[in-house]
Amino acid sequence: MSRWVYAVAIIFLGILILVLSSISIALGFNTLTYSVTSILAPFVALFIGILGISFFGRESFLKEDRYHTLYVWIALGLVFFSLADVTAVLVYSNENASQISFTIGLIQMPGLLLWALGILGYLKSLNSSLKLTEGTQLWLALGVITALTSLSLIVIFAIVFPSRNLISIIVSVPIVVVLGLILCIICGILWIFKDGYMFRPIVLLLFGIILLFIRSIFWQVEDYLSGNSFNQISAIESYLLVGASFLIASELGVIFEAIDEVEE
Repeated sequence: MSRWVYAVAIIFLGILILVLSSISIALGFNTLTYSVTSILAPFVALFIGILGISFFGRESFLKEDRYHTLYVWIALGLVFFSLADVTAVLVYSNENASQISFTIGLIQMPGLLLWALGILGYLKSLNSSLKLTEGTQLWLALGVITALTSLSLIVIFAIVFPSRNLISIIVSVPIVVVLGLILCIICGILWIFKDGYMFRPIVLLLFGIILLFIRSIFWQVEDYLSGNSFNQISAIESYLLVGASFLIASELGVIFEAIDEVEE
């Protein structure tokens, strides 16, 4: 069976989880919904991460293909996200909100850095091929933008939320900034591939990261959304969208290999 079918099935599974969770919350089963989704989120992240590694790991290391490497880094990042979600469940009943935010931020950071490495590596490959801009200027601009934005937001959140732990803000704000940077880069990649096959898996990846970005913004306001089902549901939906992206991207990889064999 085509992986496109499985990708569609994953998307419908996400819709089903969203609908059932909404109904459960509407009926007043908030605690039950939070408990179920808290258990489900890390398992989904881990499963999708392993799925991505199995699809793209071999091709990435044997052929040094930036396209496959991009998805390998994202898959490895999901493994760290699953660890962060497990930690959140374990410490939720014993720690206050700011301590949870600090702990989860530290565990998520390596996964997020893996995502950034994969996407920046792919951007570097595209830049080398298409000569979009000078490489040194591009990396310098990205570094300066990230640093200045992080420092500005840390100051802003420290002023707006004086009761929050400053260390927690310092850890959590860069997550929002890096996710925002990743979103901007993916939007640029989408514009490059707007008329090609690559558009489909990357747009699903974009939507998945948008959900994580929105989730991270709410963390700044609600201090990790402790006990809030939205925190877990948004994570599950995001992971499933990334999984659908994996399936479609891997199917395209098979198509591209077949085309190469025909041309040879």
